[in-house]
Amino acid sequence: MPVTLDSTPGGPAANSYLTLAEALLYYESRGPLPAWEAAPSQEAVLMQATRLLDAMFSGVRSKVTISGTSSPQYVIAPMWTGRATAPETQALCWPRVGMMNRNGAPIPDNVIPLSLKEATAEFAGQLAVAERSLDNTAAVQGITNVKAGSVSVSFAGVDGVMVTKVIPDVVTYLLVPSWYTQETVEGSLSFEFEVIE
Repeated sequence: MPVTLDSTPGGPAANSYLTLAEALLYYESRGPLPAWEAAPSQEAVLMQATRLLDAMFSGVRSKVTISGTSSPQYVIAPMWTGRATAPETQALCWPRVGMMNRNGAPIPDNVIPLSLKEATAEFAGQLAVAERSLDNTAAVQGITNVKAGSVSVSFAGVDGVMVTKVIPDVVTYLLVPSWYTQETVEGSLSFEFEVIE
């Protein structure tokens, strides 16, 4: 039985932050993305993008083991700010109370903002291009250094496994930074960017 896309703001059965028509309009203004256009179910990737955004911005704390340390270390996911409008009944994390748009104007507590809709549409397109929710196989194999030209990126080890980057930068850029808080890993796990001259 196929699942029906439900983008009702604050709805108890909502499973997407935007309608298919809104996503198609976004892609008309963005430019073509062949994988999105060829996706067997654009509704399904919109639902998955919404699901992953809510999960990734949940503030979940995961314990990790870092080589060379004895105290527990944690990776803390970013977390939406404000609060859900109707936490007892709404299925998704948005709409929210106490949120502002990029210009500092209040977002009504019954509205899914355009920036979130565009970020969800972009993420859905990126999911259509490649499965981003799978484990980072390069990290699992122990690769800890990447160098391109004069820029070197080094990742300290977490028993050979790194945190998967599920949400692409372009999606994060479409979100308003004040909508979420970002915590870093406590301890010696680090992401170092070194420019070699």
